[in-house]
Amino acid sequence: MPLQSLPLSLASSPVRNLLHLKYGKPYLSRHEHTLSPCMSDALEKQLYGHSTGEWLYNNLQQHALRYTSFDIEALKEAACRSAGARHCTSFTKIGEGSYNKIFLLELDNGVKITARIPSPVVGNLELSVASEVATMAYLRDSHAANVPKVFSWSNTEANPVKWPYILMEYVPGIPLQQIWAKIRGVPTAQALGRIITTTLLTSRPAFSQIGSLYFKADVSPELQARPLFADPERNVVDAEHFSQKYRIGPITDRQWWRGARRHVDADRGPWPNTESYIVAAARLEQQCISQGIDMESPYVRSRHEDIPEIQKLLDRCIAAAPYLAPSDPRLSKPTLLHPDLSGSNIIIAAEDNIREQKIIDWQGTTVGPFFMECMVPPVVVYSYGVIERPSDGSIPKLPDNIDSLPVDEQEDLRTHFSLAGKHWAYLSHMAAHEPLFGQAWDLPHWRVMSGLIQRITRCWANGPVELRQSLIDLEDCWPEILSSPCPFQFSPDERARHDMEFAAYTHYMSVTDNLKAFVGCDDDGWVSNKDLDVAQQRMEEVKQVWDAEDAKGPFPFTDGAHCYFLT
Repeated sequence: MPLQSLPLSLASSPVRNLLHLKYGKPYLSRHEHTLSPCMSDALEKQLYGHSTGEWLYNNLQQHALRYTSFDIEALKEAACRSAGARHCTSFTKIGEGSYNKIFLLELDNGVKITARIPSPVVGNLELSVASEVATMAYLRDSHAANVPKVFSWSNTEANPVKWPYILMEYVPGIPLQQIWAKIRGVPTAQALGRIITTTLLTSRPAFSQIGSLYFKADVSPELQARPLFADPERNVVDAEHFSQKYRIGPITDRQWWRGARRHVDADRGPWPNTESYIVAAARLEQQCISQGIDMESPYVRSRHEDIPEIQKLLDRCIAAAPYLAPSDPRLSKPTLLHPDLSGSNIIIAAEDNIREQKIIDWQGTTVGPFFMECMVPPVVVYSYGVIERPSDGSIPKLPDNIDSLPVDEQEDLRTHFSLAGKHWAYLSHMAAHEPLFGQAWDLPHWRVMSGLIQRITRCWANGPVELRQSLIDLEDCWPEILSSPCPFQFSPDERARHDMEFAAYTHYMSVTDNLKAFVGCDDDGWVSNKDLDVAQQRMEEVKQVWDAEDAKGPFPFTDGAHCYFLT
């Protein structure tokens, strides 16, 4: 079976399954539990481990990263204290994802509380929990976003629960992703309107530094002495109230803390500007390499012979850093935006009540340079390519021959047309309501900059090719950024070698994506329990015919293979 022609025809592609689009793991996965002093292995996995699925490769390691042993009775008592109740009448696991487990606690006074238990894969749990709680409190205080109320929390294991946790308001409803593909007209306008309003309100204030948001009491005295906002009188209502309560502190993005790098003594912010942010990212990666972090890991793509080039690429990032901020300082203002506004993180009250939304999962939120943070929300992004999105920004169009096609194909195309139209509507309305968004998206190096920090902090894990491509793109558009020469140049030989490597890399990624779609797994190889048998059978079918030379790489679903969460 040719790898490029895996069974990914129209009938098995997202075209046919748009009403069941999956942007992430399920928000709700209900499991009722009756607890006993002697917990069975199965029940222990349900509660403390990851229980809704398996990984097709590196399965044991993935599960280990998500095992969280905590005191359930102490968590119940904490919930009762926070809500003035006497007893917890029901304790239910209602969901889990890559980073957290979610439990529903029903109390004897009628209050329902959600307990969010972060997994070790998050990185720095102490900072992550403290920042997430402060971010949600700030958003509620400022009325910038409708987020759940936090009742109680702890960011250390030094508490009766023996693990960090957040107890917050239970949010009933359904994730927007369940209906996003099928809504039209007024419901679409309502959903987009709330997303746009939230984005505009959260992005409005200009903070003083780049990093993450915390309660003032949770940062050092040195950081407490710094202002919260860059120009409070100009862009913040009731700035004094917020300045008494919140501050910017170290960044909580997992890439800065994952694995053994959390033990590296490095500059993790806050930073005064774009230049220092980029330089710190590059220096951290250089420190990790020099200290041997993940040098022998089987899960990374880089090899020892890549070290000189990676160090050179990082030096080039540092050399370019002083010149990458746009000339308009408003485009570089430190800005707070949701880190993953996907359909699973927007909870609507009901299919017929889209206006009532709550935005969940603010874990790892970065206060970053506006032009590097203003990505199009994942819930809105249309990338299937079935309907073309014109490069001039005009409205997408249906094919001229649509009426002559079979009815089922017409239906599929109209669904894609609707999704492409939602993407177009978001772009046009955002640019109209806040021109800074349009100006940022029009920057010649916007696409490079929106992913630069990730590519810097993962260049050892992912291999040098992605960062090298970003820097080549940066050099190519440099004349549109500045009149002065680019501080680095790739030689013709370097470019020729890169073109060959990048072509092979993108081919391998494409074939791997086809494999994931055919098997029916997430990017990290995760499959739900109900789909596991079919996925494993399909995986074995492809494994038998995998041609590494043709695919430009080894079969990816093998224990010890490259893995995002294990690097």
